[in-house]
Amino acid sequence: MKLRELLTNVAVIEISGDSPVEIKHLVFDSRKVEKDDVFFAISGTMVDGHQFIDMAVERGAAVFIGGGVGQEILENVAFFWWL
Repeated sequence: MKLRELLTNVAVIEISGDSPVEIKHLVFDSRKVEKDDVFFAISGTMVDGHQFIDMAVERGAAVFIGGGVGQEILENVAFFWWL
């Protein structure tokens, strides 16, 4: 599936990187990320998923989706922020 299809009707406030990228899986646990996955960084009650963005990228995530703005832009990784 193309990332652009996944984000249809989503109120994205900032996009960095390439949105037509082909994605394989949607992942919420950075330890389970594989090449070309989308990693959702969610702020939970115990842990903030934004702390694991680097790990997800190292494991091959092609796309990061998170709340807020301000993540450092990384080469070859698309970032999408929502409110």
